[in-house]
Amino acid sequence: GRFNAAYNLCMDAEGKIFDIATLAATNMPKESAQRLNRYLNAANIAAYTGLSLDYPHNTFFVELNKRNIFLTEEEHARMQEVGMHDGGSPFLELCTWAMNEIGAACRAGHITDPLLANTMGGLILGVRGALGGLFNAADQPIHFFYVHFISLLTLMYLPLVALSLSISAGAGNDVYWLADVVAGLTLILQDFYFIGLRLLGQ
Repeated sequence: GRFNAAYNLCMDAEGKIFDIATLAATNMPKESAQRLNRYLNAANIAAYTGLSLDYPHNTFFVELNKRNIFLTEEEHARMQEVGMHDGGSPFLELCTWAMNEIGAACRAGHITDPLLANTMGGLILGVRGALGGLFNAADQPIHFFYVHFISLLTLMYLPLVALSLSISAGAGNDVYWLADVVAGLTLILQDFYFIGLRLLGQ
């Protein structure tokens, strides 16, 4: 399902970031390796900030950045210029910064093995691909039939169920309070079920 696919993409990005950090720590100068690691971890949380308003910049990104110092003030200001809630642009730029670190390490002679450079570059692009996949999943529309079928059930089926349960509970001298309670709970549970499905589809 969509949830499992999104979870797998998140874990794939996380695993690749760890792989890059391990290779950087063993093959690059400490300062360069730490900068590369900062950029990729910042790209990870920037992707969530751009993906959904459920991860607001002022609380989610800023607080994590204060705690872990992923970006300097100048770097953070640049991300704000790009637009933290304007889609995937911030995390894409951060991935480009990470690629520049690999290029700089090669030019400086810290990474001399072309295979290692290609591997690290491929992992960075893999992070970009995994995080980009989250945006692809978010942009994928729900099937037309699903949304409208659930809406039809909500508008027609639930009122009919409510009417049916109220009739079966009785009226006047035929009132059964236990039946009223059971019918009420049944209706509430069905409301939650169908309205939840409709919200999930949206």
